[in-house]
Amino acid sequence: MNVYEGDNGPEPVYNPQDTPGVNPFGRPYPGTSNPSPPPQRYDTGPPRKGKASSKPPPAPPPDPWAGVAGAVRDQANALVDKFLATVGYPQGVDANGLALKLAKSGTNITGSPFDAYEWLFGNALNDSQRQSNPWAEFGMGKDDYTQTVSKLNSVMASWTGDSFSADTLKTAIRGSWTPDQIRNFAMFGNPEGTGQLTADAQFTGADPWIGLGQTYTQTLQGFETFEGTTPTDKATLAAWFRFGANTKTLGQSQEATLSAPARGSALAAAGAEVR
Repeated sequence: MNVYEGDNGPEPVYNPQDTPGVNPFGRPYPGTSNPSPPPQRYDTGPPRKGKASSKPPPAPPPDPWAGVAGAVRDQANALVDKFLATVGYPQGVDANGLALKLAKSGTNITGSPFDAYEWLFGNALNDSQRQSNPWAEFGMGKDDYTQTVSKLNSVMASWTGDSFSADTLKTAIRGSWTPDQIRNFAMFGNPEGTGQLTADAQFTGADPWIGLGQTYTQTLQGFETFEGTTPTDKATLAAWFRFGANTKTLGQSQEATLSAPARGSALAAAGAEVR
């Protein structure tokens, strides 16, 4: 407490820190029993603005589909979805990533879906999956593929006695060959039916009946009818046919087997030719 020397001796000097809540007259401030004096405030002026950051915001990640046309993106996604459906949607396959790779592969996916399925077949499946799902190469289901292969091979066998090779079957499926196109292929080696007869379709070839417009099935039936047995192989059948054609006039009939020689004689000659 501070004091000063007055007329009546030392007297206290009012100091709010020594008597908190009491005015200079020794009484409490109104409304409080022992309030503290009002806090002292200092005007510090307007708040200071922080310094603007010179660091730019982080750039968004690049769009992996940048540069790919919207139509190509939609087609790629649709093709991948259909392809994966043919193999039962195997686990662990990133469909979106696969569609992106397909779209950027250079494959003409908007013009040739078969090209896209072939690319997916070669790049999205392992060897075991390809062997177990051959229909996926064409974007087909198992049943559709089985029926299509059966029909194509049936027509081919009716002309030649043999099924398509793997490469030609693939071409026939992609081209949706008709029976007439298959006949053309058996005769001329192409579905358009242009050019010369193939070596097999010529009279000296493995399928001599084809060049005369006769099928393997008709020739086989003629052999069985006239010889009463089944040929041991196709070479025997071809020799039998050539012998009959050389000894009889076939005429214009579609059923060339009507001009076959007497039973047994042609078979004996065919056996000699094969030997």
